[in-house]
Amino acid sequence: MDAAVVSGSAVGGSAAADGDGARERVFVLRLRDRPGTLELVAATFAHRGVSLHMTLANGSQGDPEGLATVLVAFRAAPARTAALRAALGRLSRVV
Repeated sequence: MDAAVVSGSAVGGSAAADGDGARERVFVLRLRDRPGTLELVAATFAHRGVSLHMTLANGSQGDPEGLATVLVAFRAAPARTAALRAALGRLSRVV
């Protein structure tokens, strides 16, 4: 999954960190295109107290591996970002 995730990118506005080091982040995920997959991703963020600012997804049509690509934007400190990356990496639907 590490190759499929980009984190630390600025998303609109100022990329300045808050007092806790929180910054705008972007993850680009490759997912198995199954019902409920996006809900699993959103729940992973919600259970860690992180709101998604934006999601952008495409279906798996035309992808030779049958995978969808989902971009999620959020604001989090480095430690929480690392925890999210680890949790998403444990999901069987995230490639």
